[in-house]
Amino acid sequence: MNIFIVNASNAQENHSGAIGPPLYCAATAPSNRRSSTYSRMPARHPNVAQSLMLTREAILRPFRPIFKAHGLTGQQWRVVRTLQDSPDGLSSNEIASACQILAPSMSQILAGMEKNGLVVRARSDQDQRRQTITLTPAGMELANKLTPLVERQYVLMERVVGKALFKETLDALARLRAALETDIPNVMDEQPAKTPRRPAR
Repeated sequence: MNIFIVNASNAQENHSGAIGPPLYCAATAPSNRRSSTYSRMPARHPNVAQSLMLTREAILRPFRPIFKAHGLTGQQWRVVRTLQDSPDGLSSNEIASACQILAPSMSQILAGMEKNGLVVRARSDQDQRRQTITLTPAGMELANKLTPLVERQYVLMERVVGKALFKETLDALARLRAALETDIPNVMDEQPAKTPRRPAR
């Protein structure tokens, strides 16, 4: 199968490897007798996950210059903002869950932020096995400095996009998450069980 990209001249690759602006890929069947197989393929559902990723990238794009000017990445800002709202500190796993960052990546992010003097680790008074992570005074100062800039950027975005659209989108996403958290059947459960092979004699 040959794949070609429509409007490829407008494609831009961002730091995460995602492609923006949205592109549409089309598939052409090989010009042989197997082409009838492709013509019988059912229409596919829209790629919801990719659409959400492209929307996320479009939202984050105006904020990146703010973070870069203050020596932060987008992921580091998420950590800063989460800890700003949790002055008593959180564990690494709690931060990873709140920021939706995988634990191995979170460990590297926190190590870098600790090296830069933005966060500090301490043993919990209630449980010595538990480490809590908090912002240092420098980290809190940076959070307080960036917060009004981030809020101002949201205001500028709302003027262009529309405050109502932002609210409708957030409400729709909340409903979608709630619906997806129900017990949705998995297609693999519909597959016939494989008969285990007998060992060769």
